[in-house]
Amino acid sequence: MTKEFLKPHGFAGRLVEEINPDSVQLQFSRHVTESFEKILDAVRASPHFSPEIKTNLEEASKPCLLTVQTAFEHIAMVCEETMKHVVATGDQRARDALDDLVCQLMIEEPHGRPFRLVKVPVRRR
Repeated sequence: MTKEFLKPHGFAGRLVEEINPDSVQLQFSRHVTESFEKILDAVRASPHFSPEIKTNLEEASKPCLLTVQTAFEHIAMVCEETMKHVVATGDQRARDALDDLVCQLMIEEPHGRPFRLVKVPVRRR
């Protein structure tokens, strides 16, 4: 892994070291998984929502550990697909559920952090 001198926003410059992305996993908070669940309930019967993205949505609505990459992909794909559904149908319930998800991901209070990161051992080959 590489080391660089970075000046993160709001911090004095410091030497930082890149970590192996496979050594960290993410778990969404209960409030975030509930927000994913609200979207799933709103679009479950929609012909305008990709079945593959519904599968991702079902996974994101459960309290499980995901790779950081998978978590980002779920957020991006669910947001995009939900907006396509809203535009096609005018479904206010789905739009409200998506707004709730975005709010849950952006705030720490009153529910605490929207996710937690967990360090996992990396298997050596």
